[in-house]
Amino acid sequence: MKNYRIINLLLLLLFSFQLFGDDVLQAQSYTLRGRVLASDTRDPLSNASVTVGNLNISSVTNQDGYFTLRVPASAKNSRLIIRYLGYENLEVPV
Repeated sequence: MKNYRIINLLLLLLFSFQLFGDDVLQAQSYTLRGRVLASDTRDPLSNASVTVGNLNISSVTNQDGYFTLRVPASAKNSRLIIRYLGYENLEVPV
């Protein structure tokens, strides 16, 4: 009877980890939001490319210059590379 209880408890624990495992993975990343503006006129730059360092994570700004990126926690020491046609590339810390 004790073995039966232990097996049920183990199955319950395994099921719990599967249920809540996604929350743990999501906690290891964060959302990075920002806005890209022209340095001279302060106008929003739409369709500017925003990339996280050498990772394959990128986004494009919307018509108001805003962007959103889902970044892993390991990228905290990375740099954002912002590219826009007609402007020099800009690198800023994350």
